[in-house]
Amino acid sequence: MHAIVRQGGGKYYVSAVFGYYHDVKAEGEYERYLEQIYSPYYIVWNEEKTALCKVHAMMPDTKSLIPQILIVDTDKQGWVWDESAKMGGVEFLPRKTADHLAETGELPPDLLEKCRALEGNYVFHPFGEIRTEQDIENLLTVSGGFHDGKISICTMQEDGVLYVLMEELWGCSLELWFWGDVSYSIESRNPEYWDPYWLEAGLLMENGFIYLVDEIVKSAEEIDENHCWFRAQHMKYHIIPD
Repeated sequence: MHAIVRQGGGKYYVSAVFGYYHDVKAEGEYERYLEQIYSPYYIVWNEEKTALCKVHAMMPDTKSLIPQILIVDTDKQGWVWDESAKMGGVEFLPRKTADHLAETGELPPDLLEKCRALEGNYVFHPFGEIRTEQDIENLLTVSGGFHDGKISICTMQEDGVLYVLMEELWGCSLELWFWGDVSYSIESRNPEYWDPYWLEAGLLMENGFIYLVDEIVKSAEEIDENHCWFRAQHMKYHIIPD
């Protein structure tokens, strides 16, 4: 797993993720709701990649929901994951150990080498193309399912490629390109008549096409004139952290 660690003002670094944990313990419904939002945190590299640190998923002590971590690669290979608790981490760093290392800023040489080996030769590419189901999962994850996204630009270029700029997502903006037998409809999100903000998104590959739609759908047959949607043989994206 890898993530963008947001530093504000468009600044960020990319890190392997070594753990994801939370402290949801409250019994009261509202208190538990708050803990589900603000207690989750990730164990990641510091910017210099010399030690581990703890970064909350959402910026603490704010009334706004400001994500600090954007997951760009969801692969949990080498993790021990507790499905019932929805948390876990890499096999060689149990939670108590990971928390202690993040708190002290110390990383023994043997664990440093293991962390570096886990990250391997991973290189973050802000531009990606949708080719596999893993690509779909990664894009939906980093974009937060396109939640609160708003189409700012939608224009057909001279080369026949449709360009779309989606802004106001949580923590980033997205540039999207569609090409190859392109068709689309955005009228249902026309801000002059309707709510322009997406609540969620469906992204699927079917019959040689890629479909992006403003609702989670199981097949292209569910897409109709009430949706905002894009269809093309190819789709590329560019992640722009805020």
